[in-house]
Amino acid sequence: ETLANLKRVHPKPEEIEILLLSESQKSFAKFEGMKLEGKDIISANDFNKRGNYFFSMKKYKESENDFLHAIELDPSFGEKGAFQKLLNIAYSQKDLKKLAKYYEQWLKFNPDNILVRNDYAWFLVDTKDKDLLNLPLGLAFALQVAEKTEFKSYPYLDTLAYAYFKNDKLEEAVFYAKKVISLLPSTSTLEEQKIFQEKLVMYEKAFKDKK
Repeated sequence: ETLANLKRVHPKPEEIEILLLSESQKSFAKFEGMKLEGKDIISANDFNKRGNYFFSMKKYKESENDFLHAIELDPSFGEKGAFQKLLNIAYSQKDLKKLAKYYEQWLKFNPDNILVRNDYAWFLVDTKDKDLLNLPLGLAFALQVAEKTEFKSYPYLDTLAYAYFKNDKLEEAVFYAKKVISLLPSTSTLEEQKIFQEKLVMYEKAFKDKK
């Protein structure tokens, strides 16, 4: 009866069942992981389940240990969510060295993951840790991603433009920032358009000042 009432008032009733199913699956997964707390476990699947439970409870140290065990036993769990959770943990702890380590491990497992390569490229040219800052490698990664997407994906070209900017290759930064704006979808918001326009202005000013 409750589901029927929701369907009557919700603007997209077909989404209600999907949402409820998703929440039900999350609750079941959390319960499955909770049952493993304090238990001696040996399988990658169980470590992954418990790691997800600890993550949901913000017990990040325990969660990190379990995810690492899961990946060690079966590396495929990394791609199924464990690596992303490890990155999230590193972000929450503001541990840049750990963040770089998990980016590298993920790319070692799957070098073709362009989303991870793109994120790591941005990290390498933008990190405040001088020991981790690697402008040439960040630019190389950003260029690899752009090539794999045939220079047609504006989010990845945004990273490329920024990587060129950080490497003091300002003419290229301006070129790709303009390309980003030209590729923005018609559904992009005014706020998004403003952000990319401001980046272009910043790159153009730097290029002009350098002349």
